[in-house]
Amino acid sequence: MHPCPHHRPTARARARLVRAGLSLQKRRDDTYGYKYTTSSEIEGDQLAADAVYDTKKTGTVYVRVYDATGVDAAVELTSITDAMPGHSGWDVSGPKRPASSHQPLAMSPDDSTWCGTGVTGVGSCTQGHPGGLSVPGWTSADQSAHGWQGPGGYRDVVLDSTGTFSHVYSALNMWKPQAQITTPSDPYDYQFRVFRWDGTQGTLASNNALAYSHSYLQGGTEGWILDAMAVNEAEGTLVYKATPKDIATKSRVGILKVQGGSLVSIVTKQIVPSYLQTTCSSCVDRRDAFRFNAATYASVNDEGTIIFAGSSRLEPSDTAYFPSLFKIKASTTGFSGDGDEMYFDGGRVTRECEGVVSEDSRTQGRFTTFKSVISNGEFGYVGSAAAGCKLSECALRAGCIWMFSLDFTDSNQETLEKVVLSGGEPGGLGELDVHRMAVMSDGSLNGGFLYATTGTSGTRIVKIEIGGADTSAACLTGCFRRLASYATTEPVRALLYAPDLMAIFTASMTNSSTTYTRFSTAEVVSLTPEYGPTSGAETEVTIHGSGFPTAVIGGGGKSHAAACRFGVSSTSDYRFPFDGWVPAVAVSSTRIICTAPPSLRASLTEREGPSINGVAEIEISFDGYPSNNLTDSDGLFQSSLWSKDHVVFRYYAVPDTVSVLSDGKYPADVMVTGEAPDQTASILTFIGGSFIDSGMITCRFNLDTSSDQSASYISVTRFTCPVCQTHLILGKVRCYPHGLVSTDMYHPMPWLSDNNPRTAKLSFSLNGRDFHVSVRTLKIFGQPHHLKFLHQRAPSQLQYGSAENSVGRMTLDPLELVTADLSGHTVQNDFGLGGTRGFTASVALNTSASSVNSHPINLIEYTAIGSTVDGALTLAPQFSRAPFFGDYHVNFELQDCTLAGECVDMPGTSTLIVSVMPGVATQILSHPGHVSSSELTSLWIPDDASIKYASAFVKLDAYYVDVRDAGANFVGDLDSLSHFISVSSTTSQLKHNGGGLLEERLTGAELVGKRTSGSLSGTAEFHDLSLTSQKPSGDRIPGVASTLRFGTASRGNSGTDEIYILQFFAELPSLASGAIATSASKLKLVPGEASYLNISDYADVTIICNTPEVPISELITVNLFDGGNNKLTTVDTLHQTVTVRPHGLTALDFTGNVAVTDLTGQGEWHFPASSIYLVCEFAGSYGLQFVSHTVTPTVQVINMIKGTYGFQWHAVQIGRWANLSASNSVPIGSFKLEVLDGAGNLMGIDDRYIANMQFPVNRLVHCSSTTVNLTGVNEANTAGSGVAAFSGLNMVRPTAGSHVISCTEHAIIIHQIPLTISASEADFVFLEGGNFTVSVVPGDPDALQVLAASALPNPLVDYSISLGNVNSYSFRHYASADLIVPLDVFRIRPIDSGANLLSGVLPAFNVTTSDLISEPVKSGMTVISRVQEGEPQVSTHVVFPPKQLGATTMPTPSSYLTIFANVSRWTIVNHTHITEYNLTNEYAVNTVTHTRRFVLASLPSSAKSGLYPYVTRQNAILAYDDVLIHDNEPVNSVYGTITAVELTGDANEALLSALALKRPTKGTYYLSISTFPSDPLLSSVSLKLTVRPGRAHHIGVTAPCVDIHGLSTCDDSAIVDHAAEYPCACAVYNVSAIVGLSPVRTFILDGGENILDGIQNPFCEPDEATCPGQSVTLYHNTSQSGLCLVNDLHKIGTSSSENEVIECAAIQPSAFRGSTSNGTYVFSQLALIAPAQAGPSDPLLLSFRSPGLLGVSFGLEIRPGLAVKLGLVLPPDFPFFFPSSFETLISTPVDPIIAQILDAGDSPLGDHDTHTRKVRITCPSATLGPYPGGVGIGESDSVFTQRDIAYFGSVQLLSPAKATHVVYFSTPDIISASLPVVVLEGEPVRLKVIATSQVKYSAKPLVTIEPITLGVYDAGFNYVGSANYMTKVVHGNITGGPANTDGVPMYLQLTENGTNTEILQLGVGTVTFSNIAVEAPGVGTYNITFGGDNIIGDISSFTIEVGTPYKLGVPSVHTMVISHLVLLAQFFVP
Repeated sequence: MHPCPHHRPTARARARLVRAGLSLQKRRDDTYGYKYTTSSEIEGDQLAADAVYDTKKTGTVYVRVYDATGVDAAVELTSITDAMPGHSGWDVSGPKRPASSHQPLAMSPDDSTWCGTGVTGVGSCTQGHPGGLSVPGWTSADQSAHGWQGPGGYRDVVLDSTGTFSHVYSALNMWKPQAQITTPSDPYDYQFRVFRWDGTQGTLASNNALAYSHSYLQGGTEGWILDAMAVNEAEGTLVYKATPKDIATKSRVGILKVQGGSLVSIVTKQIVPSYLQTTCSSCVDRRDAFRFNAATYASVNDEGTIIFAGSSRLEPSDTAYFPSLFKIKASTTGFSGDGDEMYFDGGRVTRECEGVVSEDSRTQGRFTTFKSVISNGEFGYVGSAAAGCKLSECALRAGCIWMFSLDFTDSNQETLEKVVLSGGEPGGLGELDVHRMAVMSDGSLNGGFLYATTGTSGTRIVKIEIGGADTSAACLTGCFRRLASYATTEPVRALLYAPDLMAIFTASMTNSSTTYTRFSTAEVVSLTPEYGPTSGAETEVTIHGSGFPTAVIGGGGKSHAAACRFGVSSTSDYRFPFDGWVPAVAVSSTRIICTAPPSLRASLTEREGPSINGVAEIEISFDGYPSNNLTDSDGLFQSSLWSKDHVVFRYYAVPDTVSVLSDGKYPADVMVTGEAPDQTASILTFIGGSFIDSGMITCRFNLDTSSDQSASYISVTRFTCPVCQTHLILGKVRCYPHGLVSTDMYHPMPWLSDNNPRTAKLSFSLNGRDFHVSVRTLKIFGQPHHLKFLHQRAPSQLQYGSAENSVGRMTLDPLELVTADLSGHTVQNDFGLGGTRGFTASVALNTSASSVNSHPINLIEYTAIGSTVDGALTLAPQFSRAPFFGDYHVNFELQDCTLAGECVDMPGTSTLIVSVMPGVATQILSHPGHVSSSELTSLWIPDDASIKYASAFVKLDAYYVDVRDAGANFVGDLDSLSHFISVSSTTSQLKHNGGGLLEERLTGAELVGKRTSGSLSGTAEFHDLSLTSQKPSGDRIPGVASTLRFGTASRGNSGTDEIYILQFFAELPSLASGAIATSASKLKLVPGEASYLNISDYADVTIICNTPEVPISELITVNLFDGGNNKLTTVDTLHQTVTVRPHGLTALDFTGNVAVTDLTGQGEWHFPASSIYLVCEFAGSYGLQFVSHTVTPTVQVINMIKGTYGFQWHAVQIGRWANLSASNSVPIGSFKLEVLDGAGNLMGIDDRYIANMQFPVNRLVHCSSTTVNLTGVNEANTAGSGVAAFSGLNMVRPTAGSHVISCTEHAIIIHQIPLTISASEADFVFLEGGNFTVSVVPGDPDALQVLAASALPNPLVDYSISLGNVNSYSFRHYASADLIVPLDVFRIRPIDSGANLLSGVLPAFNVTTSDLISEPVKSGMTVISRVQEGEPQVSTHVVFPPKQLGATTMPTPSSYLTIFANVSRWTIVNHTHITEYNLTNEYAVNTVTHTRRFVLASLPSSAKSGLYPYVTRQNAILAYDDVLIHDNEPVNSVYGTITAVELTGDANEALLSALALKRPTKGTYYLSISTFPSDPLLSSVSLKLTVRPGRAHHIGVTAPCVDIHGLSTCDDSAIVDHAAEYPCACAVYNVSAIVGLSPVRTFILDGGENILDGIQNPFCEPDEATCPGQSVTLYHNTSQSGLCLVNDLHKIGTSSSENEVIECAAIQPSAFRGSTSNGTYVFSQLALIAPAQAGPSDPLLLSFRSPGLLGVSFGLEIRPGLAVKLGLVLPPDFPFFFPSSFETLISTPVDPIIAQILDAGDSPLGDHDTHTRKVRITCPSATLGPYPGGVGIGESDSVFTQRDIAYFGSVQLLSPAKATHVVYFSTPDIISASLPVVVLEGEPVRLKVIATSQVKYSAKPLVTIEPITLGVYDAGFNYVGSANYMTKVVHGNITGGPANTDGVPMYLQLTENGTNTEILQLGVGTVTFSNIAVEAPGVGTYNITFGGDNIIGDISSFTIEVGTPYKLGVPSVHTMVISHLVLLAQFFVP
């Protein structure tokens, strides 16, 4: 997910705002500190591509360059650190580095035929590396298959720092034109070599005589190009990616490791990206599926990974390449060609990153690739570059850097964010492509800065802050944003970060020379503060930035490691004065602190610079600050290097304050909370000047630093600031923490010590550091405390007469009050806790100090709202009524009631005293039970109120009424008048215009008695009042109208009116006219004694008799009532029962809940709906009575009516139904069916289908029986009459006994709608009944019946196969059938047609047979000629009736014989004539009478033979035997039946036993039982036998395709009938790398070879539901072949095209196992991996096994494959180690090396290889001797094969170096073989000069040559050293030097005995000559030749230059010119 894009400034605006981010430090003399350009004559570096920093050697850098000749080379810079005394480093000569002669040797191609990456100009090397198809040189912008961007392609350097010293890797991609062009589109060959230099204590070149330590040359014949590599930082191995030349070959990744002293490949894998496979499978098979440019190591979840970056082909199109990332495991464990993929297609690369806008967002990104990638912490960063775009819009692109999580996966490909740089759009900075990135960590997991080189022709180094995914400009932490951009003066590609130097190092990509630059990462971004006073304070300035070194310098004359200098902003360095130089402390890498000097010290003079304009520039240095800054004796100020960030510090003059306002008023005051009256933070305004808008103005109170508040600049004369820390809450700016729930309302500002008012000092600062005290102060006041009276009525004690106004209150004078604090100061702050303004004046009566007696307390009320406004309010307190006589103390309290439901008291209280005098009588008071008017409506009654039990008559207690005054004082004898007082029973509602009287009560009991009484001495009395209720009357009788009535409940419904109000009223003289004095008393009626039962909400119950039994559908609730008609809910007697009884003349039958007991004592009995079921009776009125003891019962009337639809059938017999004789068809007597309702009433024409159906129904009725088949008329209909009539219904062969005939509807028709409903519909409603019974007696014999002789009622006919007595060696004998499946014993008896058993003697029967006596005889022939010819022949005949010949005879007593003749007349029509004749047949008919019957059993149509397809080869064809056997013998061969068994006994029974099925297949068999002889009356019976599969026993396997056996190998043409149910499987294959197998099917078989279709295994019964699935596992001999799952199923077993390659899947199962489905499992998508050859007699076996089963094997013949590779057969005890010599023999004719042609399975081809092949031998690291096969054998570098073998009898290395040399054996189109041999030091045979102390000497009379050391070496130039085994005299003589014109040497060698000699000692590898001298040498070059006997010598040279003047010399001939005369003079010099 990507957040919404932030607003970004335009490119032009970004260019204006950009800062450098890096600093190229300058000295005071304006020279740069760390920038150096090499010379082509001295260093020769050019076109630097990459550089790495060695963290194991401080300051050491390795750079990949071209040397002066254009050859790739690695250069070592041993120190880029500062050059200091005693420590060499970067000085005026640039970085410290070894001389060119001591740098590592160049990475030259393997031989002169190969070219490197650069333009060398040697031979055919006239261009850079072609790089595949599309990049012919460096000038093309197209992208190659491997993704290279830039000159020469991939030229990176990587470092392995896992050891003590770092090892350096670099790769050389080589190329050469093809000698014979085989690929015109790419006419080059490719290879690469990886070089490694081992790190040591010395320099990189010191380890191996300037040569590399190890190298690796890629193998194979396919040309490869290395694209990217990185070191596994956990294991120290090198992981690389290489691209093949062949476009249809996958790229590969591999791991290199130094092993056994050599750099070898330990694993290589083809890249097989599983995610890309699912989106573009064809892309995966190409070399350019991934075109990588860079790689990096990353640890992801504690696992090492390598992340490659570049682009990928995502669609089958040459324009569908998009940026991509590919992450693989770096460890050898788990290393594979698959990994996590991330693709940037579909618009993830935006227009600003590509410049081009694609019409289709899916193609956006096709012109972009990734060129650089790096990781830091949990995240990775990848930079973009253009890819093959030739559109002009591409120049508008910007470089983009994406941030991604390192643990991305195929399913989670989201990047976190991206940073867009300033690109090529107008005004942009040209940050186009991201070439290289480096990270400067800040020490946290993810944080720091990322530096990236960008641009095309020019370069900008961009600085980016990293740490998170926040790209906003306001980001504080976890940021990802571009900060700065530095423009370099040269194009740069190589960039690194040196952590211990905190520096960025670059090397330029320039021709002829290289500029090395070291940048300081110390960047000053801002200052805090930016302002300070000119004098009076030295402001501490914090410098913010990044990359600051934090090293602490102690001693050495320095006090600080860093320094600041303040001065005039200028390009001239001298403008910074010495006094502006101050020490600094680097607190962290992002913060430095130093103190700003006064402005005068930062100025050169008083009249210029900061002292005048107030502006000083700050620069920083990390060269330190001297301990004695006054002298600076070391000249540190002059030599320091200073940053140039152009950051300024500004000085200001201290301003004055004239006045201070608070919230706009003067003088300034504020509450202790810091808030204004409106509860907002108070704002102070400072007026004075002059103020500056520094952004850091701060206010301070009481000089307390914790009170500091930021101020807001208004103008030069004023600024404002709050008095407290503020926060915004609920839209209001308040003082913190006010507004929070847990904060005290009056929480004081934290810098106040208490809440008392005070004065606070004010001070301010313009920069947040330097504060200035104001002459003005701030007044502080406290919180609201109490109410203060502004005025009141005099005197202080107020007197009032007791009186009431019109509303019954007594009013006091209005009072004005204000809020005040503890000191009495008026406070306007009246904001409450509830968040609103206004405090409440709470008025309360002090009852303890007032005249309050036992009367109810008088409440004090007020007329005003009671809330303050700005702290003030006016109140008018009132008494709620005329009070009692006495003094009343009224308290006024200040409260905060703004919080809902809660008031908070302020601390102070004010009190007012009021005196009350007595009044006049105005009211009456009744008792007992007196209640006030407000208590009338409540259910509360006084404690003295009367409580009575309800009944029909209730006598009340006496009542008294007192006369009282307005203050409720009793008047008594003071009232001399008698007042008439009346009473009535009322409700609590006032009468309309009733003067206070209440409405009279009209319900319940009636008040009776004397209701008016006169008062005496102020009291009236009532003694004879009572309440009466109405009793029940009338009756409730079934069938008669009810007259039962009940009175109303005296307590109301549910007791709601149990309270009775007696209102007493009178007209008193003191009241106004028409006014009435009233008083009310309450009394209460409670439930009385139980009196009667009644049904609540009574109604008659109506029952519709649609069914025989109908429930009462209503709830019947019976309640108990007292005499006052009140329903009792609580009774004293628990467990009282109410019982239901019949009532009336006809008693109803009922069931269900007929008695209910009250278990809770609530007096209520519930008879729920449908709890009482009534048996329907004829229509009428019936009754039920509910009774209980001691109370009057109640009656429920039940009205029953006829049903509304039919419910049941009623069968009415008309004909005969009993004792019917059994036969084939037995008629049933006629009958009719009537439709009745539930009560049995005939519905007739009222029959309806269902309830609420208004139309008649025609019911279609069908009769059937479950015990007998019915025929004839078995259907009828009612036709809307409710009656269906039947006749002509018959039974078919009924059994003897009773048969139930069931008649029911099969449909109904409603003709009026019309509507037809079938009985098959789910909601069809059937009528009940419709059944009747008929009886049958036995009839005549008809058939046989067979029963199993067991306890089961039916024969057991379900059989399971078992194998029988078979073991694992003999089970194939029974492959086609089981051994024996025994059957049950069967009992056979005769039955009649109704299946009734026939007992007793059966009748005799005749069996008639016909036998032909003689052949047919022709007679009476006639021939008639035809008239017409040409018609076809026609034959017809006429058969005459048979004719008996002679009388019937009796051959035996029980047989009759009759002879018959059959005569037929034949007519034959031919073409020419008609022939007619008679044909006579004579036959004998023999009729035999039988009285005995036998039965036979047979299996008609059972299989006799068959083909079984599920076993292999010879077991495939087996014949079936006879299936049915008896006594283990076959059945009678004549009849196909078993021996006959007679029907015997009274029961006529025969038993068939000992029957069995022999090896049956699964399926169905029909066992036929018949009589013998055949009784025509007893038909045969067939018994169905089902044979089920047995238990799983063994495994079957697909048969091999025998058609191809011995003919050819298996391919698509050999697969026999793939569409067949069980096709065969191929069994013959050729060897190849991957041999796809055709599917092999396995079967789970039982003993009868039946495939088990269900889930079976040996431990479960067949078809058992809980059986687990059977699994089959495939095993193979791993020594013969590997086995794998493959990707493409359709390629298995087929002849693949060239581009179709079978590959093993990336993920392989742990075992080849599958669970069967329907007894079968197919092993498919399998392939053999490089199998060994296997013949027919010893095949490669695939074994199939399953737990508990016998296994099976499938044999494969593996024939030799194609020639794939070369293998080597070495002589016995081949040494592998050889001493170096001039001719180092590796093989001899006696012990030859044999190269053998192998197939993919490493098997020799033998006679199958018919080619003669030339096997060539090469060794890249050593020279091979000629004719490796021996003298005259083969060619100079090769040997020819004989059959499949080539003999190499003379392989020799010529003077090989000490190293591991790899000898390669190769032949075209075959994978080569390699043989590594180790060459050790050999015999000492040569001398070599290894050290010369001096090579140049000044001429002088005697020159002694400085010591020259020689080493002794073997033939391969390997230093012998201590292995030297000889002592030898070595000579050293000057053999060459300058000579005079006459040839006389211009020197004289001083020797002893004519020669210089030294002794080479035994065990010593060197000899030194230190005494060679030459006398009076001439100027020139001299040679010294060293040598000895039988040892090759060496030459050393030295030069004699002109020396110091020694003497005068005169030439022998001198020429002089005088005028025009030439004089030739000769001077002779002695």
